[in-house]
Amino acid sequence: MSEIDVKALRYFSAVVQFGSYSEAATYLGLSQPAVSRQVLELERSLRTRLLRRDGRDLSLTETGAALYDKAQKILGDIDAIPETLDRASLEPRGRIAIGLSTALAEYLMPRVMQTFLRKYPQVEVRMLQSYSSDLVQMLVAGRLDIAVFYGVPRHTRLEINNMLDLELGLVVPAQSDKPEFGRLLDRPQVRLAELGKVPLIVPSPAQDLRRLIEDAFSGIKLAPRIVMEVDGVALMKGMVHAGLGATMLAYNAVHREVKQGQFAFVPIVEPVLNWSIHIARRQLKPETPALRAMLHEMSEAIACGHDEGVWQPAQSH
Repeated sequence: MSEIDVKALRYFSAVVQFGSYSEAATYLGLSQPAVSRQVLELERSLRTRLLRRDGRDLSLTETGAALYDKAQKILGDIDAIPETLDRASLEPRGRIAIGLSTALAEYLMPRVMQTFLRKYPQVEVRMLQSYSSDLVQMLVAGRLDIAVFYGVPRHTRLEINNMLDLELGLVVPAQSDKPEFGRLLDRPQVRLAELGKVPLIVPSPAQDLRRLIEDAFSGIKLAPRIVMEVDGVALMKGMVHAGLGATMLAYNAVHREVKQGQFAFVPIVEPVLNWSIHIARRQLKPETPALRAMLHEMSEAIACGHDEGVWQPAQSH
């Protein structure tokens, strides 16, 4: 038996549905002979009669009735293919690689992934934690799909969007006998000019946060008292906790320690040091459903964290 032509099945089904070759031909936009020829070829292919004529009426043979039932399912499945493919193309799946600033990853992604993995189990997520400058290089090289970081790295091949504007504050040990720390503990805010003698623990010169701090001090013609360079937020906080100095971070990086009474966070004013969260991807890179879903969950987590006071201290609201 030769292969069955799907087109012939469609013509045969139309004839059965309308009970007439001429009406089926009108519906299909064909001539009646063309429809009759296709049905005849189908009968020859199957070596059986499918339709019988009784005067002007058409009726199905037993074989024709069986074929018609099967044809309805086959044609229905074929007609549903575009819709099925559309749904598949919209359903998040596959792999995505995300780069995150060291000061963001541990505070943002656990909350994001709790929801994301539950909603999109067919997406495999790879996360890499590093500094903004490193993330930009990896993004341009194609090793990352998106990167989320503080600051605004300049690069012509990247599309960079702001997610949230934060303010830096001075982070000091909540318990300290050093006068330079003690006088700051109960302050609602502190002017940058008052921090010239405070021992600071800062990132290395290659990092965006270090440049922001130095530019701010330079703007008021004051030199910061840098006692230690540390690349790594966890280690930086460890040094502060040991009483070896203070540092400057956004509130989300220390909100747990502040709540637990380990650190005090004092907003810096005059000038306010703006520190923004940005998300970047390569220009002209298609946004897959998986990436779109991840961006949505990140935005939701940041919005919820802002409402709960994780991103800014209460007095900044």
